[in-house]
Amino acid sequence: MTPTSDPSDDPADGRTSGGARPARRGHRARRGEGQQLREDILDATEELLVAAGDEQAVSIRAVAEKVGRTSPAIYLHFDDKDSLVHAVCERLFDRLADRMDTALADIDDPVERVRAAGHAYVAFATEHPAAYRVLFMDRNDWTGHESTMEGLHDSVAFQSLYRNVVDAYDAGRFHGPGPELTSLALWMGMHGLASLLIAKPSFEWPEQEFLVDLLCEQSLRGLLHDEIG
Repeated sequence: MTPTSDPSDDPADGRTSGGARPARRGHRARRGEGQQLREDILDATEELLVAAGDEQAVSIRAVAEKVGRTSPAIYLHFDDKDSLVHAVCERLFDRLADRMDTALADIDDPVERVRAAGHAYVAFATEHPAAYRVLFMDRNDWTGHESTMEGLHDSVAFQSLYRNVVDAYDAGRFHGPGPELTSLALWMGMHGLASLLIAKPSFEWPEQEFLVDLLCEQSLRGLLHDEIG
């Protein structure tokens, strides 16, 4: 059952000295309070997720305690723990898009921007392994809109890669199956690297920067016009 109120938000149901109930019971949230609580819930969940490194260690009760509310207050904003954790992960990946845009802002060559995007992606994934596992490594199949290419284009991180691949095609630097499939293939490669680094952290991997450069070199070799012949 979805809770409809948070008992911790209501004032004491006491009586006045004359025995009558107060004229006003409870309180109406001030403008912006609901949105602020939602942000506080997301912040608390992110802190717990990062600290534990595992979504299984995050609970609605723990989040409620961290924001000083009861569990029903959380359910007013999120249907269940899964929707809460996914909202946190999606917010983190919005930050990835911002980081990618910043990293690419001063690079004129679209091919070099693609390389920089790869570095930013893998770095962010390994810095936020719990969120990356939830979004891309757990066995929770995508359904509906998110399982389509159109849905993938709604991902801000994929948009950043895709725009630069389009620029490389428009500049005559790339040849091949087109921007969409090329972007998908590049993402698959970077995802594979990021997933291995996260899943097997104790393996004696070469330096991460070197691995990303090597993967980019191998991936781009078949795309660049100036590599032909």
